[in-house]
Amino acid sequence: MIVQIPTRQDHEGYPGYLGLFEIADNCPVCGGPRGKVYQTISYDGSRRLHCDGWDNPCGHIDRYSAVRDEGKRVPYPEHPDPPPYSDVYGDNPKNNI
Repeated sequence: MIVQIPTRQDHEGYPGYLGLFEIADNCPVCGGPRGKVYQTISYDGSRRLHCDGWDNPCGHIDRYSAVRDEGKRVPYPEHPDPPPYSDVYGDNPKNNI
């Protein structure tokens, strides 16, 4: 599974400190399934940062520090190039004003 979590403990609420990590679908303690990913907030003691969280059905807690150690950092998907202007607005943009 791929999760978006802070890349450091003291993230200062800065979205640039988010990263995608590919981790196993199973709990590293007991091997049971990990929970469904949902949006949550990480609080570093001074600032909040929106990121992913999950609750393992087995009750074991995955700390972000352990997930960073376990996971493989993956790049964000690239955005596709926007369509050419003529494909969106027709051949003559002045006709669409």
